[in-house]
Amino acid sequence: MCGDDIERGKRGDNLLNQTVSTRVWLVLLHAERGEFEQGLRLGHEALQLAQGVQGGDHERLWARCAIGRLRVVRGDFEAAIQTLEPVVLVSERDFPVYIPRVVSSLGVAYAALGSIEKGLRLLHRAEEKARSMSFRFGYALVLAQLAEVLLMANNIGKAHT
Repeated sequence: MCGDDIERGKRGDNLLNQTVSTRVWLVLLHAERGEFEQGLRLGHEALQLAQGVQGGDHERLWARCAIGRLRVVRGDFEAAIQTLEPVVLVSERDFPVYIPRVVSSLGVAYAALGSIEKGLRLLHRAEEKARSMSFRFGYALVLAQLAEVLLMANNIGKAHT
């Protein structure tokens, strides 16, 4: 597969379109650097590009996951929920490897808006899923988010653990 094919939205079997994926990684980078507007611009580009990818559900999920994370980091929790809620079922059904990323950010957003118990349920689910899959990429972030919400719930002992 050549670069022109990737730009046109083609991809190899079980591979993400790299034009979309590159932008998604940049969204996550900009989120952590506090460069939210640039990150959102790239996230929306990724979503637009994903529309042109044949069977682009995977790309759309990955882009929404990153945009949701950026919105959590920015403190725009309602927008994060609106971004992430629609992809929970898609993740569960077709791409379970994304469950820890999607539901952990969703859990933080709910907790930050006052639904601490719902946030904790989602975060425990994210941690359990990541552990059961032995999926360690991003696992430290899931644990840190869980500890953060446990502190919100005034459960200092469990947060420390």
